[in-house]
Amino acid sequence: QAGLINFVIGNQLLNVTVTDGISNTPLANQAIGILRREADGSLKGIRTLNTDANGQLSLDLPGLGVDSVYVLRTQQLFGSGTVFSDDITQTGDMAFKVGNLLVKVIDGANDQAIAGQDITVMEEMIDGSLLWFTRVPTDQNGNIPLHLPKLGQGRKYVMKAQTKLDSRWVNSSLIVNSGTFEFTVGNKLLNVQMQNTLDANALANIEVTAYERLPDQTLRWFQRKTTNTQGQINFDLTGLGSGSSYVLRTNPYGTTIESKDIDKTGPFQLLAGSVAVKLHKAKTGEVIPGQSLILYEKGPTGNLIWRKSLLTDTAGVVRFDPIGLGDGRLFVVRANNLFGNSKNHYSPWFSSKGWIDFAVDPEDLDKLDDKPPVFVSFIPANNANVASQGFQLQMKVTDNQQVAKVELTLNDPVAGTFNAAANLVKGDWRFNVAKEMVTAGKLVTVTAVAYDKVGNHASLSRKFKIIKDIKPPEINASSHQTGDQIDEHGFALFGSVSDDTSVKTLLVTVTDPIRGVIEKNRELEIGASGHWGLAVSQLSRGQSVSVDLSAEDWAGNHSEKQLVLPVMTEPVSAAQLLNRITFGATPELIKELRSLGAEAFIQQQLQPNLINDSDFEAYLARVLEPETNDMIKLQHTQIARASYSKRQLLEVMTWFWENHFNTDRSKTGNDFELAENNAFRAHALGRFRDLLDASAKSPAMLLFLDNHQSQKLAPNENYARELMELHTLGVDNGYTTKDIAEVARVFTGWRVANRLFDFAPWRHDDGEKIVLGQTIPAGSGLEGGEQVLDLLASHPGTARHICSKLLMLLVTDQPVEASVASCANDFIAHADEDNQIAQVLEGILRSQAFSDTSNFHNKVKIPLEFVSGLFRQLPVTVNYGNTRNLLKGLDMHLFYFSEPTGWPEQADRWVSSGQLTQRWQFAGQAVTNRPSIYRNYWELPAQFFIDKGIETSEGVLAFLFELTLSHDYTAMEYAAAQALLTANNSENFDIHAIDADAKLRKVIALILSSPAYQLQ
Repeated sequence: QAGLINFVIGNQLLNVTVTDGISNTPLANQAIGILRREADGSLKGIRTLNTDANGQLSLDLPGLGVDSVYVLRTQQLFGSGTVFSDDITQTGDMAFKVGNLLVKVIDGANDQAIAGQDITVMEEMIDGSLLWFTRVPTDQNGNIPLHLPKLGQGRKYVMKAQTKLDSRWVNSSLIVNSGTFEFTVGNKLLNVQMQNTLDANALANIEVTAYERLPDQTLRWFQRKTTNTQGQINFDLTGLGSGSSYVLRTNPYGTTIESKDIDKTGPFQLLAGSVAVKLHKAKTGEVIPGQSLILYEKGPTGNLIWRKSLLTDTAGVVRFDPIGLGDGRLFVVRANNLFGNSKNHYSPWFSSKGWIDFAVDPEDLDKLDDKPPVFVSFIPANNANVASQGFQLQMKVTDNQQVAKVELTLNDPVAGTFNAAANLVKGDWRFNVAKEMVTAGKLVTVTAVAYDKVGNHASLSRKFKIIKDIKPPEINASSHQTGDQIDEHGFALFGSVSDDTSVKTLLVTVTDPIRGVIEKNRELEIGASGHWGLAVSQLSRGQSVSVDLSAEDWAGNHSEKQLVLPVMTEPVSAAQLLNRITFGATPELIKELRSLGAEAFIQQQLQPNLINDSDFEAYLARVLEPETNDMIKLQHTQIARASYSKRQLLEVMTWFWENHFNTDRSKTGNDFELAENNAFRAHALGRFRDLLDASAKSPAMLLFLDNHQSQKLAPNENYARELMELHTLGVDNGYTTKDIAEVARVFTGWRVANRLFDFAPWRHDDGEKIVLGQTIPAGSGLEGGEQVLDLLASHPGTARHICSKLLMLLVTDQPVEASVASCANDFIAHADEDNQIAQVLEGILRSQAFSDTSNFHNKVKIPLEFVSGLFRQLPVTVNYGNTRNLLKGLDMHLFYFSEPTGWPEQADRWVSSGQLTQRWQFAGQAVTNRPSIYRNYWELPAQFFIDKGIETSEGVLAFLFELTLSHDYTAMEYAAAQALLTANNSENFDIHAIDADAKLRKVIALILSSPAYQLQ
């Protein structure tokens, strides 16, 4: 038809802006598919275009805004796949948002984002079921951008993922709105460490089950896992730490145990085996494996309630985990028919975790514990005066198993009746009676009732006179008084404190001018009889130490006492004298030396004939009476004289000369050795020339070094060589082999005849000899030998050699030249005097080197010194035959040493693992042996200390460390010894207790095995 026709090219545009639905940022170069909805509702693709740099796209879509409907489609990168727009019916501007949910996936165990984690998206249907929607992985930041249809418009979604720990599926909460969402996969872990309650060893390969505690308090099974080789296991428990609680169950030892409710994540210790019972035979200690042990709980009426039955393992051990242990419940274990006698055997009762020592014996009673506790002591004593201002009750109570409690009833005629419970303080049950409970001038009654763990009980009543106490305590120092000299290495102070009622505290302050305050207001133990002891070590030489004691009674009355004690102001060390000129200190000798002073003690020992030793000689006669063998008598005499003679320096020097002029009984004779020993004792402090003569003419020496066989046709050089090399000049000291040969000629004809020394002229080489440049004329005969002895005894080389050995004996293994020279001068100066050796010794003892600190405890005791020192220090009943054999085991068979040199004095010979082991065994046996006529033993250790007024642990240690170690001990050694007396400081030591002897034996054995005890 003709007319005007409007030809419209194109349509109004659809201006689309494509943005990220979460961040609203434009999506540039995003491929957008254009689809047209057909009449049947299907979509038909038209074309695909990309957005520009601003995320925009302009579309000319035919029929849009008239009768056509379009839909846009795109792909969400890393997200949920294809995204469709709503139906488009109008032209104009349109916003196409791609993505409506950004999910952040977090590891609940560590709060870190999870990269590469597969996440399943499910849609919740109307019936509550879940329909799979998609599965996508998280990106490197743990994020997933999603486009979930109709999110926020009624449709709901849920995320699912597997936990890293155990691949368990967990769901997120319901997602109903677009935006951001954090999905925490799993929970913070519960790190379980499973271990044995008693030894903390890890329990590996044990199944542990976790149960969730529901609101109705029932338990729901959650998960079961097995511990690794370190006993560890990790649980990922839903909701733990945010309201949920769980319980763990396990059964490592045959009994199911259940943890307490757990409501927090993190470390958790799961303990099992709270009670370990070791079944063994009481007499032999042999363990009993494969035996059924039955656990019972004590019921409310005393009846036994069965709880569990288990078999002992190969070590005789079974482990229980009783329910209610530690809550006051009592348990016991029973074994039956262990010895084929149908008897029941019961363990000790127990109410707390720990090891149970189940020692069984065929003679055990076939019943449970029915023995009540026993009151060992009760302080104050019955009818004692006590202060109206208050006082303390102190009781020691024992039981065959365990004391559970001590209850008290105090009755005062005026103040009334009071009930209370005593407190357990370091092994003592104590109660402080307040002034409000008592009335001055009245008599009060206190009744104490002690209960054991199964209800057995015993009671004890005491009456006390109440007085108004106005008198202060009295402090007494029994061992020292002001002005008494003490050693720089320490001192032991003893005393007592008393009061007309009772003493509350005794405090001590010790001040050294150089070191300052060593002890400041430290409380000292006070024994039941009021005795106390103080141990102090390491003081400043040449100063005066002050000891300030302060006592207070329960009424508040005070008293004080001060001692001022000079530290080694005398030039000679008393401790060194005890260590070197005796075979060991004794309690009596320490006291005597303190009273006499070092100077007077030296003079006393240098004049043994003035010392009354008759008691010892009578004792020695009794000891030797049963013996018929002269050598055994001599050996026993040597041990006894070293151990008990008051003439100690004489015995030290007799042994020195015996060893210096050594002979071996294997080549000599019993009577010869005895005669020689007596000669050395007679001249021990006299002239060296006389000692030399006694040795040269001793049948023992003549036989030992073969001079008995020496004659002019065949001179024997053995004696000549040792005479010069060992007895006088020393090794390589100015003589030649020619001199030795000449001396051998001189002593031809010196022999033994009729068991005595004899000179045989026809065997003697009567020619001229030249010795050390001096001529022995022909025809000199016996006199020629005397001339050689004179020559050697007065030779300067002999002086130096003998002095070197004396200094090794008394001062140090490595004497300095100045000491040797000084001693040698004295040796030569007094050579013609009857007390030459005594004067030489006096010079050594007065020398600076003798008392120098560097020479204290720098020498190792030889076995004889070790053994006799022990006998001197402790009242051991000595069996001399046993001791002789033990000394042989210590490598010192008395009078049987084959080397002409004699036993070495230096430490190298006596320091070895074997030697020390033998010493420890000797000492241990001496202090622990039971009484026997066949061995050494110490019968009553506790009484030994009680007789000396020593009651406390510090008193015991102060006494022992002074007596045995001269205060040369470390803080660690003191602590170790104290721990033995006080059960690791858990109780006060009671010298009157049944176990006091056993504790003292252990402590003394420990001290005797210490390194310092091997020194002198």
